[in-house]
Amino acid sequence: MTDAPAVMAIGLTTAEVAQRLVRDGPNTIGENCRRTRLAIPVEQVGSPLVLILVAASLVSLVVGDVVTAGIIVAIVAMSAALGL
Repeated sequence: MTDAPAVMAIGLTTAEVAQRLVRDGPNTIGENCRRTRLAIPVEQVGSPLVLILVAASLVSLVVGDVVTAGIIVAIVAMSAALGL
């Protein structure tokens, strides 16, 4: 059995850190990247799959299948609530 080295170098060197800081800047999240609480559900409802589900619920209402329309709307609402 061989002896493992006492110290292992892990991570970036100080020179590499300084070079990346100059090249990429500090590791921060910009203010313009934040979404408001209202924007999140609006983005979810605007997705193509949700729009298809809403259309299906409208078709169900037109046909007279109120239960199916209610179930679809409930699923869309729960999905939007979970995404908050």
